[in-house]
Amino acid sequence: GGLSEAPAVTSSYKFDLNEPFSLVPPDFKKGVNQKRALLIGCNYRRMPDAELKACHDDVRSVKDFLVNVYGFPESPELMTVLMDDKKHKHPTHSNMTQAFKKLAERSQPGDAVFVLFTGHGCRVLDSPIDESAESYDEALVPADYEETGIIRDTLFFKTLLAPMKKGVTLTCIVDCCHTGVMIDLPYLWTTKGDKGEVLPKMSLNNDFSFVRFLKVVKTLYESSVFTRIGKTVGTELDKQLPGRDDETVIETVGSLETMPENEQPEKKKTFFEKLCSPATLAQSIINCTLQAEDHQYSDDEATLGRNNTLDEEHSQYSYDS
Repeated sequence: GGLSEAPAVTSSYKFDLNEPFSLVPPDFKKGVNQKRALLIGCNYRRMPDAELKACHDDVRSVKDFLVNVYGFPESPELMTVLMDDKKHKHPTHSNMTQAFKKLAERSQPGDAVFVLFTGHGCRVLDSPIDESAESYDEALVPADYEETGIIRDTLFFKTLLAPMKKGVTLTCIVDCCHTGVMIDLPYLWTTKGDKGEVLPKMSLNNDFSFVRFLKVVKTLYESSVFTRIGKTVGTELDKQLPGRDDETVIETVGSLETMPENEQPEKKKTFFEKLCSPATLAQSIINCTLQAEDHQYSDDEATLGRNNTLDEEHSQYSYDS
């Protein structure tokens, strides 16, 4: 609708954009490795000022491409489709984050993984990490945004990218406006300012903050450790105090876990007013850490040694438009 777009490619390692590209790595072993996909399309049906028309069609087209060109299986175990229609599970905040976690948990070294999100995106103010880091969070807008809030890039990173095992080839396409680069990885190529005079080339991403990256990994590590401590303490107390009520259990174990908070945007505003209002932004700081009881991260998986997103063997690509 008259909006200018600047598609971008980000990656965990530097590769030649002028060479043929494949979603499936050359060392993929049929019968051993799996092809997995998560396809999300939000049309925001019956949501004033926000409804889209083509996102479901995008999902169907990409699914057809994956199945017929790359041989991705359509079985529910290997391909998940979330759309706000009458046939699929809806792309709510909970369903999306759970799908990210499940995909990261099930993917194994050597697998080819593809993720698509098509819908609304936004940018919201964030506290700057340092002078060189950007002070905005990019975010995806789920179908139930008004009740649950947005999905910030930090939550996307924590639930999908960071826990992904080393050796998985992950390709993401994020097709939405206002996100800048939803997935900031160390290397970047963007069409912004490109006049087509030279061949495209990946370069260092100035917006990638290693400090921010380490902070996210640190929270994952702490969440893993605290969860174990909490469950251990809870088990011992169960043995010693079998008559405790549920409220005591929650207080004891929950105090050792980092719990997420959903954003509660103001009512009586249009969709874009809610996303852009400074007052709303100030009240909408979201805690994007994981619910430990839903998904546990091991100490090894939360460190750079095992899940090094900067390693060539753990390939991650992001396409933003």
